[in-house]
Amino acid sequence: MSERIPTYPVSGYPQIVKALLPIGDLEMRINRDTKKIIDQEYKYCDSVTKKTKNGHVPISTKFFLDPYYSFVSGVLYSYANAFDPIELDKLGCDFFFIHNPLAKNKIVDGAIKCGQEYVVDAESFTMKPVVNHEKS
Repeated sequence: MSERIPTYPVSGYPQIVKALLPIGDLEMRINRDTKKIIDQEYKYCDSVTKKTKNGHVPISTKFFLDPYYSFVSGVLYSYANAFDPIELDKLGCDFFFIHNPLAKNKIVDGAIKCGQEYVVDAESFTMKPVVNHEKS
């Protein structure tokens, strides 16, 4: 995770979310005649490839879909670093919180006031809209 500031496409997901959930690239279907977007969805991506001395190794991105990790309630991540300091009046805006839909001890949506919060609907395993606490 070497991103200094969150770099991801509009309506996309940061790398930390894609590392915990099998969310791939955004696919759009466009009508050739009208040039309008007909449909869009994220590709399923159950692993990423890590380059090693011995070749390429697949790394799972399904941590939060695996009951083994149900002891993890969520992940709090910050993109801040010494070269990209956060202004004092914006402390906490650099934090992302990703909820584990299979957590035994769930954290209530909105309980952690951070920059952005990512929640998966455990019933359908779909992403709920991103909660941007900076703007709320």
